[in-house]
Amino acid sequence: MNYYLSAWAFINIAYKRLIAQWGLALVTMVGLVASISLVLSIPLYADAIYRNLFIEQVNQDESGTGQIKYPPLAILLSYYGGENKQVQWEDIQPLNQYLTHSVQSILGIPLNILVHYYESPSGDIYPIETQKLTYDSSRQPLEQARFGTMNDLEDHISLVEGSFPEPSNGNQDIPIDVLVSQSFANQMGFQTDESYLLVMPNQSPGGIQKPIQIPFRITGFWQVSDPEDPYWMFSTSSFNKDLLVPETTYINQLSPILYGEINNASWYLVIDSSRVHANQVGQLIHRITRIQNQVNNLLPNIIYLRSPIEILLKYQRSAVILTILLYSFATPIIGLILAFICLVGSLSTERRRNEIAISRSRGASSFQILCSILLENVILGLVSLGIGIPLAVYIASFISQTSSFMELSGGKGLQVTPSIATVQIGLVALVFTLVVVITPTISAVKNTIITYKLERARRSLPPWWQRSWIDVLL
Repeated sequence: MNYYLSAWAFINIAYKRLIAQWGLALVTMVGLVASISLVLSIPLYADAIYRNLFIEQVNQDESGTGQIKYPPLAILLSYYGGENKQVQWEDIQPLNQYLTHSVQSILGIPLNILVHYYESPSGDIYPIETQKLTYDSSRQPLEQARFGTMNDLEDHISLVEGSFPEPSNGNQDIPIDVLVSQSFANQMGFQTDESYLLVMPNQSPGGIQKPIQIPFRITGFWQVSDPEDPYWMFSTSSFNKDLLVPETTYINQLSPILYGEINNASWYLVIDSSRVHANQVGQLIHRITRIQNQVNNLLPNIIYLRSPIEILLKYQRSAVILTILLYSFATPIIGLILAFICLVGSLSTERRRNEIAISRSRGASSFQILCSILLENVILGLVSLGIGIPLAVYIASFISQTSSFMELSGGKGLQVTPSIATVQIGLVALVFTLVVVITPTISAVKNTIITYKLERARRSLPPWWQRSWIDVLL
């Protein structure tokens, strides 16, 4: 009970002192806000400018997959059966489950996009009336095509005519419902509800290759809703000759009759770049590398058409260098701010020396006095931190608008967003400034009223910093 009463007494004393000495408290808080906001503005500015450069870099297409521009932090990986061997549906499921259910928790950052695309080997299209004929390789096919499936496709395409295909229940006697692109339909003269035959090479487990005939029915024609939609992992023209089916159809009807029904499997993941800050890049590189190693274990011969690791490494090095340079240039300013804090702390201590000495003479311990003064400064510090973080964001945004020395570009500037690391740096700056403010008090609490009066009587000169006019210069 005594402990709680003592704690309440500390809080009560700190509160009354702040109210009684509001002017000095205000000046101290201004100094704390200035030091915290200036210190925080440097990493915030560095993070913002390099995120902007990073986004510009990764938006450039360097992967050789066409003119498509990928979002920041896009990961595109593919398995090509033509370069290795065609695989079964069951072979890719461990990797698909890992990417779908585990990757986001490993990264610790949300995924904006998670798309998978599977396609079968290509086959020849014949009119449906040849269905009962023995396959003859000398016959001229209408065109080549392949079955394909892609998750969430309905949300990113528009139906020009017809309807979406119904999922198959596995009945091999019924033609498979497919969607055909509008450009392919125009090229071939297709009509909705027409049926055709896709003759595909099919290798049995024993190595014997025998063509297989799969009838399909065209239920509708599609076109891309938005060619610039980041959903598309490849150029939309690469899907023109796909006979698109629901994933259920692929599982229930194609997988049972085809051996090696997956000729190409691709996965496309886009990490939310707005949640990535400079201090997280090292961890993110480690986690992406860990994911890539696990992917290679689950399905060997995976090719990474797009990986952000190289750009992340560049981003990390650049951000560190810039932060060091900015802190080097800002050191004199930060030094002046800390000197100002020291001055305010010394003035505050000098002003309350008599009060401290009287409290000591009336039975208060040094620990009790230090705790009350520390609590008072902690209150001021937390309020200053709350004000300093948004002020630091404003300062960093203002700095980003400069085009040269003392010249503003007039533009919007960079997007500056605080993070958990910002709060952590702010707390470190706060602790440091609190130490600077509290240090003069440690010597003051040793005095009683008698020793304090003796010290005052012996003191003939002002402190050295007053004699040097440092307080006036500051």
